[in-house]
Amino acid sequence: MTPAQRRSNLLRQAHAACKRRGHVMRPFQRLGPNAGTWGSTCGLCGKAAWVTPNPLPNEADIMGEAVALNCPHPCGGHHGT
Repeated sequence: MTPAQRRSNLLRQAHAACKRRGHVMRPFQRLGPNAGTWGSTCGLCGKAAWVTPNPLPNEADIMGEAVALNCPHPCGGHHGT
């Protein structure tokens, strides 16, 4: 798998994980011209998620509150549960 394919796969996985939590994520964007991290926020509650295709040994490649917590917004699908 090429680095671009890995990044694309991780971004899809992150988006799907956030969606399962009821988040409506904005498009993931690179966090700076030389950054190896991509980020997005939920359009309903503002919780964030990050994708780091080449994480350090003590980092995860997909992380953030939008991945770990349900969307608390009434339109988020899980209603804060």
